[in-house]
Amino acid sequence: MFKKKKTPPPAAAETEDNLPKQKPSRFSKLRAILLNRSFLIVTVTLLVPVLAALGVFQSLEYSVSNQFFQLRGPIAHSEDIIIVAIDDESFQQTGLQWPWPRDYIAKIVAGISAGKPKAISIDAFFFEPSNDKATIEVSGEDVQKISGGTLSSEQLIAALSTIGMSVEGEGGKYKLTVDAGQQQDKAFAGALAEAGNVILNSEINVDNSGGASIERYIQPIDILKDAAYMTAAANFTADADGFVRRFPMFVVSKRDKQAHYTWPAMAAFTYMGEALPTQMRATGNVTIGTGPDKTVATLRSGFFNINYRGPAKTYRYIPAYQIPIGDHPPETFTDKIVLIGATSPSLQDIWPTPYLSRANSSQTPGVEVGAHAIDTIIHGDYMITYPVNMGALIALIVGLLAVALTRIEKLALGLGLLAVLIVGYLAGSYLLFARLNTVVAVAGPLVAMVLSYAVPTVERAAAEAKKRQEIKGAFSAYLSPAMVEIVAKDPSKLQLGGEEREMTILFSDIRGFSGISELFDAHGLVGYINKFLTPMTNVIQDHQGTIDKYVGDCIMAFWNAPLDDAAHASNACACAVALNRLLAPLNVTFKAAADAAGRKHLQLRAGIGMNTGPTVVGNMGSDTRFNYTVMGDSVNVASRLESSSKQYGIVLVIGETTRALAPQFAALEIDKVVVKGKTEALHSFTLLGEPEIALTPEFLKLEVAHIEMLRLFRAQDWAGAHAKITECRGLEPEGLCVEPGVGLGKLYDMYADRIEHYIEEPPGADWDGSYHAKEK
Repeated sequence: MFKKKKTPPPAAAETEDNLPKQKPSRFSKLRAILLNRSFLIVTVTLLVPVLAALGVFQSLEYSVSNQFFQLRGPIAHSEDIIIVAIDDESFQQTGLQWPWPRDYIAKIVAGISAGKPKAISIDAFFFEPSNDKATIEVSGEDVQKISGGTLSSEQLIAALSTIGMSVEGEGGKYKLTVDAGQQQDKAFAGALAEAGNVILNSEINVDNSGGASIERYIQPIDILKDAAYMTAAANFTADADGFVRRFPMFVVSKRDKQAHYTWPAMAAFTYMGEALPTQMRATGNVTIGTGPDKTVATLRSGFFNINYRGPAKTYRYIPAYQIPIGDHPPETFTDKIVLIGATSPSLQDIWPTPYLSRANSSQTPGVEVGAHAIDTIIHGDYMITYPVNMGALIALIVGLLAVALTRIEKLALGLGLLAVLIVGYLAGSYLLFARLNTVVAVAGPLVAMVLSYAVPTVERAAAEAKKRQEIKGAFSAYLSPAMVEIVAKDPSKLQLGGEEREMTILFSDIRGFSGISELFDAHGLVGYINKFLTPMTNVIQDHQGTIDKYVGDCIMAFWNAPLDDAAHASNACACAVALNRLLAPLNVTFKAAADAAGRKHLQLRAGIGMNTGPTVVGNMGSDTRFNYTVMGDSVNVASRLESSSKQYGIVLVIGETTRALAPQFAALEIDKVVVKGKTEALHSFTLLGEPEIALTPEFLKLEVAHIEMLRLFRAQDWAGAHAKITECRGLEPEGLCVEPGVGLGKLYDMYADRIEHYIEEPPGADWDGSYHAKEK
């Protein structure tokens, strides 16, 4: 791919230009066009508004509207609307099932009208005469008894026929059928006429494809229609999701082009004492009387949006059976709108409305849907909506705003501003809804904002990732993997220099490596080292460490660069413990390989030293060859701590700063030593295990005894210190990070030797307990 040169690698910007160019195919040209950022932006920005105009997001808009109603909560409703409920309680108390006898309904109407309400509307159909008949069988003798013997059977039968009874039979046996339904219809008609303000329902069949347009119009039977104040259309249409959000002010017959008001509109007009509007438009405003609050905006085919006051049972319910028995005084209904209708679920006239939710799962009876429609007409606070084209325009505008945010290079800032835009739009939409009863498109604009920002952002991220891969390919042969990642993200990192920061440094070295190397030829030794370094490297990287370099069998790693790591000391300690735990399974693997090859196996042992302190990290080297590494006295101390682990006979040695930053791990102080070339004493510790071990009773006992041993030793209480050494030897628990078979024994042997030395050559009264090392 690249032409080999003897000169150093080119700079990052030059590398992109020098990448080999291939002649693009037709498919690649098409793909390039489709993935072009400008093409994507234009496509997405226009696509969402088009989909919004086609109504694709309408179901989502319905859901948002429901949420806004529920978030707003119930609002004030008219106390002048009362629902007389045909409910389960009335069925139980009367023993009657629907349909009720019309003379019983007449009693309900009479009881209500006695209070002189402004309007009564019955949300039920009375399209057929009552069919309530009673039949009895009588003999000729019974007929004579009824007449007292003054009339013959034939004469009596003729007389009964004149009062509405039908007679069948002959030969002394007759069936008399009494037409009670006719009497019931008359009683009901009388109650309607007496009230003078009762609205009855007409049946309307709606063609949903053309809006609320009438196919046939069926009215109550003549005797009831003539007695009623008015008949009005009853049907309404649910939205596509089954919820009722709109009600027709009027419907127009396809046949005669005549408009018919619905019963909520009729009830509202009657209540307000306004004359019925004589001019109506399928889309526009219907003005009722005068004043701005007497205008209701209608949508296509005469619908208007209901401003629901609350969930089911927002209005006062009175069980219908309580009216005939006088449970409510007539004054209850004075100047009210009284709606008589079914509320029992068994009558299947219940509907989901915007307040339906998990918290409030009751659906709203159709008669109460009408109550909300009446309230909306009376107060003129209908919900204002706009055509889908307006939603498409809004989606286009906010989509362009979101596209503008993609110009911001900082992703966090761009996302933050996008969130502000989204939240601001949602808040504004809700305030318009709650304060001004205005419903604006929400779902479409939200989708537009998200996609208009996400698509260009993802495309830009993909393009940047591609550029990073190109840089990696160009420089992977010259730079370390860590440095390649840094350069790929920021090519300016190729400049020489560094920054100072606190870091934790780790050195790990195989002990007795010379003896191990003698067991292999050159090729075999490389394989052995690689099998050791690979899992060790994985552990370091799994704990957020950065590999600095490999020097033979030695690994150097560091934490808190190039990425920030606030817990660098703790992560390094956890890594060191994990590295020590890795040695046992590695030894099993190496021994099995040695046995299979008939080769001697030497136990793999490693020492680890770690230190935390200020260092300089960055690109070190020449203008043509450099590496991302660390430098500083803290690095040197870490190396010396690793070397000292052999002298103490322990595995993990850490500096006092590392210990202070990771106090949760199990560790014991080893020594207070002044290394060669230094004047200040360094406290070193041995890392013995995970935080869980530090909390065990066994370790806590050892820790207490060990601390006391050091105190007595530094106080020159040689006998007491020696006794504590003996105690510590017996307290060492299992599972510590120590050399198998050695443990802490060599450390305590060293202190025992020092005690003997100081007994012979006392350190003096001003001794601070430190030990002066003779070697580095």
